[in-house]
Amino acid sequence: MHTIQAARHLSTIALLVYLTGCAGLRQSAVTSYDHVSVYYATTRDYDATARVDHVFTNTQTKNEHINYGTAEVSIPSPHSEYFLDAL
Repeated sequence: MHTIQAARHLSTIALLVYLTGCAGLRQSAVTSYDHVSVYYATTRDYDATARVDHVFTNTQTKNEHINYGTAEVSIPSPHSEYFLDAL
């Protein structure tokens, strides 16, 4: 029982240390954008009448049909691979 509690405490401390380290990250001013193609595949239904950022629904396609394609994505520069940008 004490081992489980000690492991939980150590896990909590490790998580807090990790999150505290992330708190010091600062986002640099965006100076330009890199454009990359991202390949995707999904079994979600496609809704051609929806907004471009919501064309795939939360329901699966019939017979698990796979929709696939590419999407052009803009990545702000400078960009750190450890920084999660907010939407």
